[in-house]
Amino acid sequence: MANKVRKMTKDQAIREARVGSSYRGGTWYVTRKRDNYNVVPADMYDSARDGKVAETIDVHAERIMGIRKGVYAPPPEIQKPEIVTFYGKGGAGTQAYFAAEEAYVEAIKKWAKANGGTCKLAGEEIRFQVADGYARYIVVSTTPVVLIHVESGDAYSYQYVNRLTAGDIKEEVRRELAMNKLFSGKGKVEPFVPLSAL
Repeated sequence: MANKVRKMTKDQAIREARVGSSYRGGTWYVTRKRDNYNVVPADMYDSARDGKVAETIDVHAERIMGIRKGVYAPPPEIQKPEIVTFYGKGGAGTQAYFAAEEAYVEAIKKWAKANGGTCKLAGEEIRFQVADGYARYIVVSTTPVVLIHVESGDAYSYQYVNRLTAGDIKEEVRRELAMNKLFSGKGKVEPFVPLSAL
């Protein structure tokens, strides 16, 4: 007698896939065959047997805040830089930290682009002013909204990050790119012209 397949809703299947991905690791698929959803590890997926992929789940790390769905810590293979003392000849400690932080952010962006599927904004950074710094996030996906929290520096979090929509993220990316373009000529200072010379 064949084993009876337990019927699941899409939400139940997504929950099971998240658990499976967290404990076993790797990518898991939520599949749909007729009116039933199922869960299968990506490396064991067979389209003829399992049906169409309805959702892809890949939990690489702990969520930084359980109540903020869709916001994740960076993958464990990307190590955040250690805070160094801000002393040393010519600020060498500071320069080394900022260089390591830049490499860390670039590694997250590269990972997001590689894992963002068809999302055109995957790998883009969005920032929100918090206290004396910024809460920084890297976009992985906009449908659904999936962000990676940049945990370097003070690792500030934006209190409304869980309310962001795809439209909000598109607008934030547009603003970020516009600001980067505006200040792309950093270090180029126009010569001072006194008023009397005008």
